[in-house]
Amino acid sequence: MNYIMDHISYITNNLHHFITEDTAIMSNLWIAIILIVFFKIISGPLTCIIVKVLNFKIKSVKKLKQHSFYKPLRFFFVLLGLYLGLLVLEFPHHIVDTITRIFKICTILLAARGLANLFNTSSDTYVCMLEKIGIKGCSTTLVFIGKIVKFLIYIIAGFMILTDLGYELGGLATGLGISTVIIALATQDIARSFLGGLSILTDRSFEIGDVIETNTFSGTVEDITLRTTRLRDIHNQVIIIPNSRMMDSFIINTSKQEKRRFNLPLTISVTTPLDKIKAVENKLKESLECRTDIIQDGINITLNNIAANKIEILINFYTDITDPLEYAKFKEELNFIILDIMHKEEITLM
Repeated sequence: MNYIMDHISYITNNLHHFITEDTAIMSNLWIAIILIVFFKIISGPLTCIIVKVLNFKIKSVKKLKQHSFYKPLRFFFVLLGLYLGLLVLEFPHHIVDTITRIFKICTILLAARGLANLFNTSSDTYVCMLEKIGIKGCSTTLVFIGKIVKFLIYIIAGFMILTDLGYELGGLATGLGISTVIIALATQDIARSFLGGLSILTDRSFEIGDVIETNTFSGTVEDITLRTTRLRDIHNQVIIIPNSRMMDSFIINTSKQEKRRFNLPLTISVTTPLDKIKAVENKLKESLECRTDIIQDGINITLNNIAANKIEILINFYTDITDPLEYAKFKEELNFIILDIMHKEEITLM
């Protein structure tokens, strides 16, 4: 940075001298504006060159712009131009010190942002990195590990910023040591939720996109964080559940079903003629055997129960339709078929 400023000062002094003798005095303000505009113009091409150097495999410009460090680097060069422009204006020392400190903090945050972007699931670098160290998991595992690493990156960046601002981290650590018991009591639920998140990750009970049911809630999993799991229910409401509660709940993952059982009892009068009962059973079986969405080797239609004034015909089988909405439509279609058969045979359901 001092090297750049020395050259800018050299050019500025010579330019001032030249302009004073021949034309007019160019103010420092105009030089600052030129620097800002110059770095803004070169930020894109220069960033592309650096990203290309970092990853030779990237061929297209579109891929370059999707790189984890592209946006942070480009913003850094714009910020650098602004910083150098402000230095040219020759503010008092205390203002320059403040500007320099802000520039350093912004640089640390941009570096942290670039590193954090590397751990997005869309980052090829991240996926390859995990495969090289032997971690091959589902998208939920990648997201969870990525969030932990990002959290640590920002924590380290925060400590660097605090150090740059002049805070004594040793004293801070001592203070934290004195209040360890208080902090431990206050963060018990956070710790349990964090452990719950790890349990979800290792057990793979469910993943993002799965439809699950708990003791009190049901919905589609939208996100799993270090502390909470977010569901979207059938009313399109977002339900945020602490992972500590997820640990204490039973979980039914309907998305893991390979098949679903259809079970329907039909209650009719005990005075119904037996030939009509047989005819209904045969027609129901024929209708079910024609459908490709029903598993054929499990179709059962039986006279299940006899009471003083009623008879129960039980229909049960398995279907490979597991999606809740599709299954609801499937049930409706079957119910219409069953009602049509019962009406044609002139049998009234009780």
